Amino acid sequence: MIMQKLPAPSIVIALFAGTVACILLFWISAYGPGVSPDSIIYLETAVSVASGEGFYANGEPVTHFPPAYPLLLALGSLIGSDILATSRVVHATIFGMNAVDGAIYGRYVQSNLQ
Repeated sequence: MIMQKLPAPSIVIALFAGTVACILLFWISAYGPGVSPDSIIYLETAVSVASGEGFYANGEPVTHFPPAYPLLLALGSLIGSDILATSRVVHATIFGMNAVDGAIYGRYVQSNLQ
């Protein structure tokens, strides 16, 4: 619906912004991700899932965190990638997608205000 209302140059600019954002975040995170206590739980859970032990971190079942992100990281490790490398790719991709969404939404709002 929104894509039909936007002119083609706006879509190209949005895709370009998303691509640049994705590459920039991937380049910036080359020396490792910023890790918070929650990130440690997600990474440990992903390692546990990838090794076939289930949703465990620090020897206890993980019940207070959503399961999709550790599953995505574990899937990357099953394909043959390192879990931290998978997290870099996932974060850069999501960041780029958010930039595209923001550019499209901003253009949509701007065109509706005129």
